[in-house]
Amino acid sequence: MIDQKKLDELAHKYPKDVVLYQQDLKTLMKLPGRIPGEFDLQLLDFLKITNGASILDYRFYGFKNILFTPSFDQNLKDKWYEWQHIAGVIVPFMGSSTNIGFGYLKEVTFKGGHPIVYFSEFPEDTSVVASGFDVFFNDFLYNVEASLAFGNNIEIDLDDWPFNVEKAKEKDPLLLEVLMSDVVKRTIDLIKKSW
Repeated sequence: MIDQKKLDELAHKYPKDVVLYQQDLKTLMKLPGRIPGEFDLQLLDFLKITNGASILDYRFYGFKNILFTPSFDQNLKDKWYEWQHIAGVIVPFMGSSTNIGFGYLKEVTFKGGHPIVYFSEFPEDTSVVASGFDVFFNDFLYNVEASLAFGNNIEIDLDDWPFNVEKAKEKDPLLLEVLMSDVVKRTIDLIKKSW
């Protein structure tokens, strides 16, 4: 479950660095149908709290969100067009000005969620970083809070985030199982070899 209390606390304490967007829930509930495949339910829970967010240099895409553009569905179309290696496989939900992104594996579900993947314009960079959105987001918030406490309001100030698998396994007990899954291995291998 998403740590909403921590999210609200950071938004209150750092209003310029953690910007949330509120929207009518009825409008939001119609729009995930625009995304191919089964929409990630943990991500949907996040979008019910804030339909998009700007946290440090990271943008979480929302639906029909006039504050943070592009919208979730437009970003999906743009990324699938620009970066063919993720097209039809990864649904991007977060990006940054450094041209990296995070998304979920569209066709892979694992114990109630979709594995979360880091990607960039280079297929070989693609890596599974969490077993599901809730675990990913709570770890993200923890790292954002630590970075802001050190005075960094640009990006997460940890050299090994999000690639330290050993540290990630401590917070994400399902991660090893996800990484060892044949379906996940095959999917990531196909992405890396697609170029």
